[in-house]
Amino acid sequence: MDDPPRHSKCQKLVAVLILLFINLLNKVDQSAIAMLLIDIQKFFGVDGDGEMGLLQAVYIVLSTLCIPVFGYLGLRYKRKWIMVIGTLVGALAGCASTFVAKESFWLFLLMRSVVAIGMLVLFYITSPFGRGIGYIFGLQMAKRLGGWQWGIWLIALLGVASVILMVLFVFDPERKLSGSSNSTRKEDMENAPLKVKIKTYLYDLWALMKNYTYLFSTIAYTCIVFVTGSVLWWVPTAIQHAKQIINNFRIALYFGAVTMVGEIVGVIMGSAFSTLLRNGKWCFKCCQTQRSNPIISAVGALIATPFLLGGLQLIRVSVETSYIFIFVAITGLCFNWTINGDLLMTITVPWRRNSAKAWQTLISHLFGDALGPYLVGLLADRISLSDSPRDLFDALLYAFYIPSALCGISAFLFIIAAITVIRDQARCLVEIGIDDRISSRKDVETKGNANKL
Repeated sequence: MDDPPRHSKCQKLVAVLILLFINLLNKVDQSAIAMLLIDIQKFFGVDGDGEMGLLQAVYIVLSTLCIPVFGYLGLRYKRKWIMVIGTLVGALAGCASTFVAKESFWLFLLMRSVVAIGMLVLFYITSPFGRGIGYIFGLQMAKRLGGWQWGIWLIALLGVASVILMVLFVFDPERKLSGSSNSTRKEDMENAPLKVKIKTYLYDLWALMKNYTYLFSTIAYTCIVFVTGSVLWWVPTAIQHAKQIINNFRIALYFGAVTMVGEIVGVIMGSAFSTLLRNGKWCFKCCQTQRSNPIISAVGALIATPFLLGGLQLIRVSVETSYIFIFVAITGLCFNWTINGDLLMTITVPWRRNSAKAWQTLISHLFGDALGPYLVGLLADRISLSDSPRDLFDALLYAFYIPSALCGISAFLFIIAAITVIRDQARCLVEIGIDDRISSRKDVETKGNANKL
């Protein structure tokens, strides 16, 4: 059997940068659309915000439903060419969406949903940068070139360029290094200290249903995704309604900067605070606990709730002050981005983690950032008294009481997860067969008590 081709560090770096660039385009595309909602709404003659919320909903739903399909194909065929075809289809669909006739908004929705096919692989690092750039880029292109279509055209052109780069410089990683269909649950079990009989997939799902920390943290995380998706989709439009300004560059620049910096700061602070609390360092010496992940997630949600409400109320009074409040809110919302994944790793056994992550991703996207913008827009339609900018802003303001309430509910659910996490961590260790390594009765229940649970 021939040895697999070896690639230099430079080749690997170039491949990673190209993949990061493709995912950056994904976030730029989504944010550019959010910044141009009023222009698109006027172009197609759409009366309500509910239909505009569908733009985000169809994008997220289709991309979420396609994840298992691409995962299946990626285990059996060359992943490079799957990415090439997907990215090319997404770029061409994005370009085609700008040529849709004014009377065919449904076709525009369809084209935008196809764009999601090419944008399924996500990196945390591209999310804040892509969103910030997207708000600014989309508006600038519309302003300078005379139409909202230009921003989408240029993003599609960059997508085609990324396809060419992918064909030339990206290579398929060796299966043994990146995971393959040979990496099964059976192997995980064989490597565990305690031999466990192979269970069915339904048994794994039932085990997750009995994992209270997993259930409460998943619902809480879905609430956070609902809030975040709604904020990033509708707040730029709300600001334009409040100030009766369309396509103001300062709005795009400031809101883009607020979201970009807020998300980065939130991820770093959430991870740092959780680590410090778990290890009892610095200001957390007196309150060291293994419950740090859900506690910090709850704190972030509690911080975000009043600042989100205050930031929306202040838009009409002082946009600059509202940016500060929204910055704090976004920072708090992003506390759980990385530590929620760490939490999942500690409460689920290795051979069940893929299923746990897959279901959490599916639920959070379908009922979070897919449902959120649509529901907020639909409720704003029902509340709005007229099409005047003032009434449209008031309607969005009242509709945002739902995300604000869900933000508070997520904090409560994370607190419940903090109560149950020690028990579920002990159960996990018992099932793996390494419960004898537990040394602190204060932080973790004993094996006997875990077995009784």
